[in-house]
Amino acid sequence: MGLTRAAAGRWHTFLKQVRQGAFSWQDVLVLRTRRPGERFLCRPVRLDTAGGTAVAVMAELLEWEWNGEAAGQVAAAFGLRKADLKPLKAVLSGPGGRVAGGLQQAAARAGAPGAAELIRLTAFLMTEHTRDLKIARGELLPPAEEFQDTSGLRCQYFRLGSETGQPVVFVHGLLDGIAPLQRLQPQLRMLGFRVYAPMRAGYGGSAPLPRGQDPADAFVRQLEGLMHRENLQRPVLLSHRGGALYGCRAANRLHQRIAGLVAVAPNCSITSTRQFSGLRGYAWLAAACAARANWLLPVLMKGWSAALRWYGPKALLRFQTARGSRERALLQKMALLPLLQQSQALFLQQGGAGFLTDVQMMRRGVPKLPLPRGTRAVFLHGGEDHVAPLRDVRDALNGLGGAQLCVSQEAGALVFYTFPELVLTALQDCAAAAPDAC
Repeated sequence: MGLTRAAAGRWHTFLKQVRQGAFSWQDVLVLRTRRPGERFLCRPVRLDTAGGTAVAVMAELLEWEWNGEAAGQVAAAFGLRKADLKPLKAVLSGPGGRVAGGLQQAAARAGAPGAAELIRLTAFLMTEHTRDLKIARGELLPPAEEFQDTSGLRCQYFRLGSETGQPVVFVHGLLDGIAPLQRLQPQLRMLGFRVYAPMRAGYGGSAPLPRGQDPADAFVRQLEGLMHRENLQRPVLLSHRGGALYGCRAANRLHQRIAGLVAVAPNCSITSTRQFSGLRGYAWLAAACAARANWLLPVLMKGWSAALRWYGPKALLRFQTARGSRERALLQKMALLPLLQQSQALFLQQGGAGFLTDVQMMRRGVPKLPLPRGTRAVFLHGGEDHVAPLRDVRDALNGLGGAQLCVSQEAGALVFYTFPELVLTALQDCAAAAPDAC
């Protein structure tokens, strides 16, 4: 069992007492192991046998990590006060031992059958919420898996939100990856969204796109492979910035297999360098090269990679904001550094190959978004977004009967960061309007 010496002594003593009948059915013992964050929950149980009733001791392995913020959330979920969990903290965070009677009273107030059930559920919820907070703060990446699409291309994807509920596929942008979504992990779980975030070819652990292949076709293959692997039934597509073009293409190709589309701050084409007057530094150069001299992009990418390492990950967002703007000021107040460091690592993992593919894809652009009529789609845009002006988005949506444009006049290019509640509301509305989704 890997118990500490003191816990092993308590275990043998408890077994001896049970054999001698010197126990109560309400007895609960918590044992500490030599592995951090692991405890054993032990209690006597009745066994019905051919020879009558026997007694056994059941030992369950629990994962445990105390977090003050998570404790408040867990206590509220049970209708308890945070102070009611102090006996639990004492026995699980300390050397272990028998559970005090105060926890039996807390279990009764919470409606749990007994202290063991309260301990088990509290440990599970506490560990889950603590992990969610770490993901949201960038201290921990979400769980990741890999698969091969039908062309044999390696694809990486992350899992966020809850384990069950409405499936959502996040289509990331060009610069900041899953960072804007990752910081909403606790809210996504609470709202019951089961989110999958595939890395497009050339980002993170996904292999770069072979020369001559169409990026949109490759993404649709990736999405179909993900839907088959995870058995996703009519997911909602949630796209961000340049990911909107891929999201629209996928919704057009898969149509009835998609419940709807939410596009946050969509930026679907590079038509001229004037469009990027709000960009700064290497981001402006990349846009200019895409519009006028795309043969320079690979050389520029090497310089940009070095610049990101020099100026730090927040440059990924500063590129999209104007100096002295309200959005730039809000950005400075946010604790985004660990999140953006993770995104920077994903951005550079394949040498920026995904970014180069995306910029050239956007250079081709589309005059009208390729959405089939009747597709439920919500486009959330910031009125102060100078990179993708509102008039261009309106023009692209013209004639799309199922598309709804929601504009926040106070937001800009970083609406996903500055007004996340608008994103979650749009996602809820889109999912609610698809009654056949599961």
